Amino acid sequence: MPIPREILNVPRPKNTVVIAYGRDKRLYAVRQRVGCRNVGGRHLPVNGPTIGHIVDGAYVPIAKSAPQGVSLSTIDLKDWASVVLCDRLFKSIQGGVIWIFLRRLPTKLMTSAGRSSSSCGITNPPVNSMRPACRMITL
Repeated sequence: MPIPREILNVPRPKNTVVIAYGRDKRLYAVRQRVGCRNVGGRHLPVNGPTIGHIVDGAYVPIAKSAPQGVSLSTIDLKDWASVVLCDRLFKSIQGGVIWIFLRRLPTKLMTSAGRSSSSCGITNPPVNSMRPACRMITL
């Protein structure tokens, strides 16, 4: 079923195409053309994202939400408290632990402890392979 002429004549941005969609093809989306591709010697257009709709004979752009500012973010300062606590506690014993073990092992342990304390859903299978070394640190 072709798109009615009055819908195609609605003023809309350049380089766009109207596409009918919905159950009875009575809704009209305006999609951006992003280029073309060459298939078998034929140039076929490539449709991009939907940038608006035609409602009641008028073009209605999709409203883009403004980027969320830091003050509106859902992450709070108290979410980092466990990471800061882990860092402060590890800094006090880091020097002695480095003398006993290689530098790489204490850093891995501190990193995995910080990750698991900051988010309870994070699991770290490599820590299980370091269990004997972890027991020596707690002695």
